[in-house]
Amino acid sequence: MKKLFFLLFAASMLAACNNSENSATTETSTDKQVSEAPVAVTLAEFSDKASDLVGKQIVFTGIVDHTCKHGGKRMFLVDENSDASLKVESGENISSFDASLEGSEVKVVGVVNEKVIDKAYLDEWEADVQKEIESSKNLHMGNHEKGKEKEEDNEAEESMNQIKNLRKMLAESGKDHLSFYSVDCVEYEVIPTKEDK
Repeated sequence: MKKLFFLLFAASMLAACNNSENSATTETSTDKQVSEAPVAVTLAEFSDKASDLVGKQIVFTGIVDHTCKHGGKRMFLVDENSDASLKVESGENISSFDASLEGSEVKVVGVVNEKVIDKAYLDEWEADVQKEIESSKNLHMGNHEKGKEKEEDNEAEESMNQIKNLRKMLAESGKDHLSFYSVDCVEYEVIPTKEDK
């Protein structure tokens, strides 16, 4: 079953934790060569600089607001002094992020990725969701798995709402695509609090 995942941090941070990524449908840009020395950035300035940082290694600090409970493959960092937030994914060297990190300040070194969403991407995603809906109806006809059918209906409805919201954002942007940025973690360390020192 083909699933897509997309982060709308403010709207559905927890939904991002439940969806599994499908490498065939997730497009990240890492074709730029990773720089040798990480570029230091703050979370507050990241969104303004992100397009120039794709494929580069960066270093930044932030407060862990949330770690995904399903596998711990993602954590979300926030900045104390702004409304900036950033999704950090476990890279090749990191198996998972522990829930005990929540509330801690961490220093992260990672590579910036870009996910590009355009009309063609949304059309394909919507067609896939429609196929899943039809397949689910056919599978459950005459079958009394009401709980499973309802769960699949909820997932499809959530996906359709995300597609609708993204179409609206795309139209309002006046651009031919939307870019969403995340960081693949290479390494991280917890910054000790004053009490710990």
